[in-house]
Amino acid sequence: MGKSVAYSELSAQVEPSLPKVGPEEILHGELEDTIRDMRKAELRQSGAASSTITKAVSNTISALKAFRTANGLRLYDTVGGEMMEPVRFARACEAIYNLDLSDKTVERHISEMNKRVRPWAITLRKQQLTHCETLSEALQELLRMSGFSIAELARRSKVTRETLGTWVRGKEVPSTPSTIQDIGNVEVEMGVPAGTLSKFCEIKKIYIRSDRLKIDIRPDDLKRVRQYIPDDFEHLSKARQQEIYDWVMSNIVLSPTDDEGEHVGSREPYRCKLRTQWLHVDTPGTFKAPDRLRRQVEGLVAFKTAELTPLGKNRDPNKGRWSSEESKDSKLILLEIFYGALRKKGTKEEDLGLENVLDLQKIDSFIDYMRKRRGLYTETITAVLMSLAGHVNPESGYITQHRKEILSGRRMMTEDAWREKCIAASDFIWSRWRQIQPLLDVGRDPFLPIRGVVDTRKPLHTYYVIADEIRKRTPLAAANILQRARCFRDLVMFRYAGQFALRAGNFSQLQVLPKGAPKTSMTKLRRSRSLELWWDPKAKVWMHRQPKESFKNHSSPATKDIEIPLADIDGLYRELEEYLELRPLLLDGHPDPGNLFMADMTRGGSNRTTLTPGAFTQIWKNMIRRYGIYNPYTGHGAIAGLRVHPPHAARHILATHIIRVDGSFAKAAAAIFDTESVTTKRYAEFSAVHQYELARDVILSDPPVSQISARVT
Repeated sequence: MGKSVAYSELSAQVEPSLPKVGPEEILHGELEDTIRDMRKAELRQSGAASSTITKAVSNTISALKAFRTANGLRLYDTVGGEMMEPVRFARACEAIYNLDLSDKTVERHISEMNKRVRPWAITLRKQQLTHCETLSEALQELLRMSGFSIAELARRSKVTRETLGTWVRGKEVPSTPSTIQDIGNVEVEMGVPAGTLSKFCEIKKIYIRSDRLKIDIRPDDLKRVRQYIPDDFEHLSKARQQEIYDWVMSNIVLSPTDDEGEHVGSREPYRCKLRTQWLHVDTPGTFKAPDRLRRQVEGLVAFKTAELTPLGKNRDPNKGRWSSEESKDSKLILLEIFYGALRKKGTKEEDLGLENVLDLQKIDSFIDYMRKRRGLYTETITAVLMSLAGHVNPESGYITQHRKEILSGRRMMTEDAWREKCIAASDFIWSRWRQIQPLLDVGRDPFLPIRGVVDTRKPLHTYYVIADEIRKRTPLAAANILQRARCFRDLVMFRYAGQFALRAGNFSQLQVLPKGAPKTSMTKLRRSRSLELWWDPKAKVWMHRQPKESFKNHSSPATKDIEIPLADIDGLYRELEEYLELRPLLLDGHPDPGNLFMADMTRGGSNRTTLTPGAFTQIWKNMIRRYGIYNPYTGHGAIAGLRVHPPHAARHILATHIIRVDGSFAKAAAAIFDTESVTTKRYAEFSAVHQYELARDVILSDPPVSQISARVT
């Protein structure tokens, strides 16, 4: 025979005329090259001489060539059933007898094909099962290769025949710890890498009931921790259950605080739910606002969100209008805190109303509850007081101007008496605000939940490992396509925040236009205070388009209209486009609002598909709980020591990364659309650390060394 030519070389010469094959398919030419390398490696490991290696490799390759010739196969044909299926392989080997070779040579070739070539080919094929989209397809492929029946494989793997049969026929997939172990046994028996089959499985969380536990946990609290505790939690000792429960509640479920030591207060929830989107959510410790208070607040919201001041009324021309969902949400949260505190201090639910703001004793009750709860005076107290003072402003306050609406059904008061009470309440609230200012302690360190990230040399890189955790725990579409859609929503949300330091309000308003749709005019975006993601067909990039008016600090010189490409880093476009394909699943048949991130309608509850800033924040926090916080009891999570935090923390991470890597406050300010003075004040501590690290690098890069050959000991 002539000089052997490697397939890789020959392929390069004639590739254009060849039919394309999938990445999972093995060509006979590739198989020959691989087997040549594997045979050489096997012989070298055994210490064979060079001449022995050459002869043995020649015998193996000659057998493979004879096999191809006898069956009319070319180097560019795909390795198929003639090699993989036992019966067809036996027939293909018998065809070698038809060649002009001696019986001894034919027998040697067949022996080599059975001993080495086919087993190695099967190993390669098993490692390339990526063409299989379901567990059923993968099992059927492996059964064809091995020649096993379902009964034989079940016996070898110690799995019941009925169970294995349902997997092979695609009726079920393993979903419990015991069946996941069974599929692992099948992987071992078939000689495929771990995860080859188990990646198709849908692992369902075991339902743990409170009445089966050795410790007392309220059903509501168990609901909050269930997804973060190990599957065998019911079978653990009482002490171990208590240890895990306490850790999960403290480190995953509850948000961190900085008030330890002498300033430890009661931390039970206390909110009065006013925001419509949270009325159906059963959060322990909170309560729905009574109907009367809710109607009063609806009137307040209508007054504060109207584009034009209602006829005959006054409104502060600068800060009197709640111009965005984020602004409205933040103001309602302050009222939820106020009325929640009053309820805790003994006010009956039916007595809660906007007129409570005029009761000076109730103002002091609120302050007293908040101080005792946290053990100190915090900025939350002053924020609530400022909001209440605005509502009783003598000239423009809603309460001041709506006596009849507020007192409807109650004992009426004259206009003059009502006005005097509003003035007295305004003076009293501002007096308390001024008295508390010198006593203020910061209740929360904004960097505390992410301290383990921002204290590293490259915070953004440290934080990014959360993306890998999401990818690792994203199931295949065949296993659980709905959960895959949820994972991709979390992944795209997390990665988007790594490029654009948006607030929760912006994220909840972000629209995505289908490819081919014209972009929205910036004027229209300004009017609606919305932003969009648009595909630029000429530049072939996704463009983030945001008007100045949509920024919370839109009056700042640091903001402007922006049109910036979303950078396609680490496969972001591929992940974004798969999310866009999966996104309709989360809508569950509801009308598409066009938002990039919207509510998961498969969960039930509200019929609202869009997200408020508060709802988006909850989705973000749940993503951090699930994928960000390392849980030593389950092994899940990416970063040890990370705590629950809102999307705003991603702004801190982006800014600190720039400061620690580059030292530039100007660049950090530009990245988060803020002024350099504000950025410098907020992140000054990280500049000092950066400068120290640079100085230490200078010292350690060229340290002094001893100039003598021997040291005195």
